[in-house]
Amino acid sequence: MKASFFTLALLLGSLCSSHAMELNFTDARVTFNPSQKFFRVQKQNQPSTMISVIPGESAKFLQVEIRDSVLSIDTGKFFSNGGKEVYLHQFRHAWSDPGSREGRFSAEMAASPDGSKIKLVFHGKNFWKEKIFPLNSNWGKPDFQEKYPAGLKSVYTRIHLLSPGVYRIRSMSLQESGEKKP
Repeated sequence: MKASFFTLALLLGSLCSSHAMELNFTDARVTFNPSQKFFRVQKQNQPSTMISVIPGESAKFLQVEIRDSVLSIDTGKFFSNGGKEVYLHQFRHAWSDPGSREGRFSAEMAASPDGSKIKLVFHGKNFWKEKIFPLNSNWGKPDFQEKYPAGLKSVYTRIHLLSPGVYRIRSMSLQESGEKKP
């Protein structure tokens, strides 16, 4: 089942390929896929955001909703009932020329209780970089900038929700810059 989440996220993420991408949740909707045990947050003219959990059977304890254009994810019951991981798949960016690039991934977020933690992740073939951020009830914008290795042809982003709490997300963005290799 774990492979099917990743495959689906890759396929949905391939819809997005510009150098600056932003997702917000105005007029978005949340659906749950009971057979594959993941949530999909979808908005017209934007790529989907997938919310996956491990183990999949614990998905029933995750509470996900959109209210006032804010995605809210309550992980309290999930973690107290044996849940191990909650993560959101957002962006995929691909390019044809191997060059020197870097990306900046950020999310406008808040969480309670104060001290709830997230991990922002860049990953691709043989590439994984992550950074952990504490959140509090005030809106903030965790920001993670990373240089990609030469030859990397695509990159994906994820947000891992690491502790019990209520996480609120207004928007997420990926900005990339780079040059062709000399």
